[in-house]
Amino acid sequence: MDESLERARGSLPLSQQLARGVVSIEEAAQQLMDEVYAGLGIFCHIPDGFKHCELGVGSNIDPKTLGEEERRALLDNPPSVILNPHQAHLEAIELFKMILEGHPKVCENGDCLRPTIGAYLYGRAGAGKTHIMAAFGHRIESELQTRIHEVMERFKGYIHACLRQYARAIDGGNKAIDLSAGVQQLRDPEEVLQNELEKAKKILVGMKYRPTDMLYLGFSDLCEIYAAPNTRKETIETIENAPIVFLDDVHSKGDSSRQQLIDTVIENRYASGRHGTFVTTNLPVDRIGDDDHAGHLSSRAAEMFVPLDFTDCDDWRETVKRFRVMDIQEEIRRRIAQHGTVS
Repeated sequence: MDESLERARGSLPLSQQLARGVVSIEEAAQQLMDEVYAGLGIFCHIPDGFKHCELGVGSNIDPKTLGEEERRALLDNPPSVILNPHQAHLEAIELFKMILEGHPKVCENGDCLRPTIGAYLYGRAGAGKTHIMAAFGHRIESELQTRIHEVMERFKGYIHACLRQYARAIDGGNKAIDLSAGVQQLRDPEEVLQNELEKAKKILVGMKYRPTDMLYLGFSDLCEIYAAPNTRKETIETIENAPIVFLDDVHSKGDSSRQQLIDTVIENRYASGRHGTFVTTNLPVDRIGDDDHAGHLSSRAAEMFVPLDFTDCDDWRETVKRFRVMDIQEEIRRRIAQHGTVS
């Protein structure tokens, strides 16, 4: 990009950038979107580390039957589907497929973006909980982006109309008619354009579909945001109102502030009727709260979540890693046998 244009982006208000052609209508629409959802935009997408995840199962594989290179390939390139699936995997996948289909038992008005139930995936690390939840999240994100795209096209049309109004005002003598106050006034065209763009932000907030309709938050990341007083209120309100929230690796770790956040999120989601909450954790439902709140939160969870117990599932990566270590140990013994005792 030309250096002068780059400087203009940083020094001019959006209305002037748009009027002078520094940004396109599409870029202006995205900039307004970023301003409205500043701070939470990064949580409106499934993390890149889970892009390979698919909502399905593969065949049963015994790592003992694989060669060293095959086991290494599994570690370096994680499978897109769940291998050696257990009952919990099958139940979680079927539940998520029901939601994606808009099944009336789990969705409002057949809409996969308005689930009426969540899921609580718990058990040992490496059992596939996050894999399955992220795979489901990809499908939800794709559907949401399709609907947002349609809304954004209309939104860009609104910005285009504002820009045409600005151009007409310039052609007509550098004055614009502003009727927003109920009386006819002549005002500077750029001022009117800036006011219209501010109105555009309110339009975004009131859109039927918004990026924050789906949030994917690692619990540690959420704790950091919650710890900052200037973002706490907005974050909690956004989480409370989002139709779908994914919370990965929820655990208090004995920290009272983390426990308070768990209590707050579940209570607020319950009170708002937003039951499309999906949690991964190593804690059973009856241990999600502290001693004073465990029973209370468990009763909330009984209404909000389908519990999915991954306790008996294998840690596939750990299993494959173990065989890699065994291969190394075998090679060590072979070398010792070949070279004899070290003097």
